[in-house]
Amino acid sequence: MKKRLLLFIAGIMLVLLVVSFFGFEEVIGALVHANPLYIAAALGLQFVGLLLLGLRQKVLGGGKASLRKSFRVAMSGNFVNLIMPGPAVGGETLKAYMLRSTYGRGKAIAVIAVDDFIEILGTLLVVFFAVVFFAPMVAPGLKTVFAAFILIVILIMTGILKVLLTPKWLKRVVHWVIKRISKYQHINEKDYASMFYRAFRVLLKKKIILSKALALTLSIKIIEFAVLYLSFASLGVSLPLREIVVLWSIIVVFLFIPWLPGSLGLVEFGAASTLVSLGLASTTAASGMLINRAISLWFVLFVGAVAIYHARTKGELAKNTGLGDVK
Repeated sequence: MKKRLLLFIAGIMLVLLVVSFFGFEEVIGALVHANPLYIAAALGLQFVGLLLLGLRQKVLGGGKASLRKSFRVAMSGNFVNLIMPGPAVGGETLKAYMLRSTYGRGKAIAVIAVDDFIEILGTLLVVFFAVVFFAPMVAPGLKTVFAAFILIVILIMTGILKVLLTPKWLKRVVHWVIKRISKYQHINEKDYASMFYRAFRVLLKKKIILSKALALTLSIKIIEFAVLYLSFASLGVSLPLREIVVLWSIIVVFLFIPWLPGSLGLVEFGAASTLVSLGLASTTAASGMLINRAISLWFVLFVGAVAIYHARTKGELAKNTGLGDVK
């Protein structure tokens, strides 16, 4: 836990360094004069997007878990993933643990696996859309970067699906997950791999449920576009849709790069630099990204922390379980 705290402090220091690079006093001045109504609207939309994450998980589980519980599970997992440096699976382990009493451990892992798969699929569809329709007009040089990103993620997804649909390999993966869940609670020896395999294949055959989940995912992406737009609108800048979609895609690429918790510093600098290259004033670019990150990162962390607190009070997460136990 101390290591994560130090990494967070390092990330905050890096963000401050990025702000100073773009002009500390100018950026702070722009933030002070930002329109609070637009920021409030962005916060409201962000919360709606978080609710849809919980709803998607509920839909994939067949509606057995309540929306409140699904929301707590989704936000708790998000919190853990955000405080871990680089791409992490600790939050997915936590989600499966919190859902084990509702679905059983095998199906709980399957629901989280399909939930992640749908999220990545939705992200890929949007990035592909950006590459084909917007990147050539907005930033031709980024087309190759996006294409490489799509190819890499597709290869990773193909490999993951191969593992999940191959019983021999799947058994090792499920054993690894169960081993980490056992940090929260003792688990009796059972063939969880077979349970997961059956539940996962059943879920993949439910086309209506998968379609609903994908529709929710795309709706969440639209909300994220709106949050980006409002972040800059609060500074008096109206970014066109094509630039919003390309900027969102760039942020996604940066978030996939192993880095400090929440990709602190990397996203702020990379996205702001891209906007400057597109002709936006450096002060506005940096200020807009700071506002957006306050909403898409720090606000989400706050909601996740509250969700974990409520999960502990309701017995969904043991009170003596430290976040340092999540690997």
